[in-house]
Amino acid sequence: MSDLTDLYTTEAIQNMTLVWFGRKMDVNDKVVLLTYEVIEKGGSCTISIDMVPYKLGGVTGVVGKLSSIAIATIKRVVQHAGKDQHYIMCTKSIARDYRTRFEEASSGL
Repeated sequence: MSDLTDLYTTEAIQNMTLVWFGRKMDVNDKVVLLTYEVIEKGGSCTISIDMVPYKLGGVTGVVGKLSSIAIATIKRVVQHAGKDQHYIMCTKSIARDYRTRFEEASSGL
């Protein structure tokens, strides 16, 4: 499990990987970072909920660490994204380009 997220958010990320790739992946810090990248690239996708701004600075400080604002972004998006089929389809097409990176990250590579 990732040190960056709580259990509820970890489960939500696993559900997103199930939607994107057909299976729930183990969530670690690398998977959280990749999820943020997909969410950031999915900024053009719309969610009918109160959506967050996407250009929040992203990765900050030490390479590979996310800001608390970025973690809050991930939490808000993954916890509500499952309710918006348009957003799921849109991000699924973006996530497809990340499949290998997600699989490697999930397996600890």
